[in-house]
Amino acid sequence: MDNPSRKEYRRKYAGIEWRTTGNPHYVKRGITNDFESFEEFRNHAEENGFQRGDHVHRPDRNSSYSKDNCSFLPEDEHRRVSGWEKRKLTENQVKEIRLLHDSGLSTRKIASKYPVSQTVIWRIIKGLSYNDW
Repeated sequence: MDNPSRKEYRRKYAGIEWRTTGNPHYVKRGITNDFESFEEFRNHAEENGFQRGDHVHRPDRNSSYSKDNCSFLPEDEHRRVSGWEKRKLTENQVKEIRLLHDSGLSTRKIASKYPVSQTVIWRIIKGLSYNDW
């Protein structure tokens, strides 16, 4: 892949700035941009293998953007990793949901027992979500 241009680094940095100051979800949770400057971010990105098209990833989703919590992943890997990090159910809970459904319990009643919607329960049963377990 080609090396990223200065403009691409700027776009990624601007995205961090917007999310940490203009996105209510980030602001409410206190997620900030802890990079002192664009140059510090760019140096960190270069030192950590940033490639054109990579996504900025925070392994700890509850912490701010910083050198210690900022890596760079290709789009497909970022989507996969982020999906795992956002999961609300454990493997055992997913198996239990399937067993409850097999025993005749409705998706509505199953959903009332877990921190997810009835739609998520339905997607689990149909193999559309959590299908790797």
